[in-house]
Amino acid sequence: MADVAVVKAEAGRLDPNTKLAVSNMFEYVLKNMRLGRPDGRAENFSATFLSGTTSSVSGREVVLPHGMERTPYVAIPVLALQTVNCSLPVLTVTRVPDARNIYVSSTETDVPFCVYVEG
Repeated sequence: MADVAVVKAEAGRLDPNTKLAVSNMFEYVLKNMRLGRPDGRAENFSATFLSGTTSSVSGREVVLPHGMERTPYVAIPVLALQTVNCSLPVLTVTRVPDARNIYVSSTETDVPFCVYVEG
């Protein structure tokens, strides 16, 4: 996690009121950054959560539309605690993501999963 002391030190040259305002803003932002619930857009980041189910055929590709305005570069498996039977199947990238979809497969069949996708 970022250290607010660095921001306070950098703000040291500002007048006291501005320094206090800047320090308070950074402290608030750093304490309140979170991914959010895995049911849509991330709360504070340029990312989204995607849910899917692995194919009923082992190794068959699953296409997940991401709805982002850019091509994502990472997908992190997430265990959605409010979703019964959600698990973390081993996923394999089958194609490089594009502006619309990510592409994965798994040897595990019919397993619901969730991924955090950032781009």
